[in-house]
Amino acid sequence: MIVGIDATNIRAGGGVTHLKELLAHLNPEKHQIKKIILWGGRNLELFPENKWIEKRRIKLKKEWFICLIYWRYFVLSKKVKNDCQILFNPGGSGLYDKVPYITMSQNMLPFEEKERKRFPLFQQLRYILLLLFQKLSFSRASGILFISNYAAKSIRSRYRSVAKKPFTVAYHGVNSRFKCEPRVQMPIAEYNDKKPFRILYVSIINYYKHQDKLIEAVKILKENGMPIELHLVGGANKSELANLSNQLKKSEHFVKYWGYQNYENIQQHYQKANMFVFSSTCENMPSILVEAMSAGLPILSSHYGPMPEILKDAGDYMDPTNIDSIYNGLKKLILCPKRREEIAKKANMYSQSYLWGKTANETFDFIQKVYNEEVKNVI
Repeated sequence: MIVGIDATNIRAGGGVTHLKELLAHLNPEKHQIKKIILWGGRNLELFPENKWIEKRRIKLKKEWFICLIYWRYFVLSKKVKNDCQILFNPGGSGLYDKVPYITMSQNMLPFEEKERKRFPLFQQLRYILLLLFQKLSFSRASGILFISNYAAKSIRSRYRSVAKKPFTVAYHGVNSRFKCEPRVQMPIAEYNDKKPFRILYVSIINYYKHQDKLIEAVKILKENGMPIELHLVGGANKSELANLSNQLKKSEHFVKYWGYQNYENIQQHYQKANMFVFSSTCENMPSILVEAMSAGLPILSSHYGPMPEILKDAGDYMDPTNIDSIYNGLKKLILCPKRREEIAKKANMYSQSYLWGKTANETFDFIQKVYNEEVKNVI
C-alpha cells in the first residue's frame, strides 16, 4: 500500500507536532506500507527524512486557502489516483475528486456555536464557512479520525452523513521531554513575595482561553495576602491581546506574560511551576493539559469539552467563564498541599498512556483497515 499525505495546510503548532511524531513512530512493515508520499509547501523541511518517505513540494505562487482548494481538487486528486491507494488528510479541510481519503478532526471551534460567538463577527463568519467545508469533507471521506471521544460523539451526533462513516479515536501522545516526577507539595506558608507560589497557564491568548477571568481570580487571592504569581505562556490572537493589554499592565506585579516560547523554554516553565491551570472552553484534544500531567503538576482544569475525559479524577475542576469558580478552585488547591500531591501523582500516572507510538499505531491501523474494507475492492 502506498499512502499519500496532504500536509499542505499544516504549517505550525500542534498539527506539525502531530504529523512529525506519526511519521517518526510509524512502522511501515507492520501496516504493509511500501511508501508514503508527502505533499506540502514550505513546510516540508519540518518533517522527518526517511527512505520510505517521498517529499513532493507543491508549486503555488500563493498558498492561499482558495488556491489550495483548487489545487487539491483538480491537481492533487489526479496525482493520488496515479501514485497512491489512499490519502490521509490530517489537516481536516480538504475536498478531492473521486479519491479515497481519511480525514481528521482537529478543530472544534467550527462546530461549537457558543464558542464561535466569542469572536468578532468576521471571524465568526470564517468559522461558519469552515464548518460547512469540514462537514462536506467529512461526508465525502472514506473514514474519519477523531482525537477524543468528546469530538467523535459531538460531531457524529449532529450529522447523519458523518455518522455513517467508519471512524476511530486516537489520542495525541506527549513528548517525553515534559516528563517529570511529581514534586513534594509545600504549604503556602512556605512561600513569600521573594519566593512566590507559581501558577502556570500555557496557551495561546484567545477569546475562548479566558486569561482575563483567570487574572481577576488570581488578583483577588493576591489582594487577600497569598504570595502567588501567575505565569502566562503562549502566542496570541492580536485583537484579544490588545483587549488584554491594559489588564496585563495593571497586574504586572503578579502576572508575567512570556509570549510564544519554543519547546525547550516551555519545558523549563513546567519545571519551575508549582501548579497548572487550564482555562479553555473549547478543545478537541487538549495536548497542553497532557503535557502538564506528564510534568507532574497539580492541575485545576476547565470542566468544558474533553477535559474531564483526559484528566479524569486526577485534577480539580472549575468554570473558566466564572471568576468566583476559578477563585474557589485555586484557593482550595493552594491551601491543601495533600490534595495537590495526590492529584499530581495520579495525573502523572495517567499521562503515561499518551504515547506517540500508540497514536501512530492506532492511526495507521485505521488507515489500513479502511483501505482493506472500504477501498481495496472498489479500486
